[in-house]
Amino acid sequence: MLRVAPLDQGATGVEARSSQAVPPREEAVRALQEGGFPLGLLDQIDLQVQEARANGEDALATTLKKCMIQMHPDRNPGREEVVPIFKYLRRLRVEQNLFKRGRMEESSKKSVLSKLRKKQRRVSAEP
Repeated sequence: MLRVAPLDQGATGVEARSSQAVPPREEAVRALQEGGFPLGLLDQIDLQVQEARANGEDALATTLKKCMIQMHPDRNPGREEVVPIFKYLRRLRVEQNLFKRGRMEESSKKSVLSKLRKKQRRVSAEP
């Protein structure tokens, strides 16, 4: 199965991306190119997301959910190109949920990753 390698080899998960804050699309493009897959499917998904963004938050949430179900790796066994696309959609959904809850004032990727890291620390610190 195709894996997206962390950018910083010394860190994993959210911390791997926090120092360099790679945008979700760029990360998906890199993973697809490394796997030798065409970018056409990502472009189609991205177009759907952009159209939904223009129609409002509810349309965006619905589109992200439908695309995530459609691109889920368990629903597409043997299609390794859907893994980076699913991860891309998941990151977009996390950002969208943070905006929706009013916990974010700016759209910087560092803010998103910082909030995720703080949440992860709180969960691991609780007994």
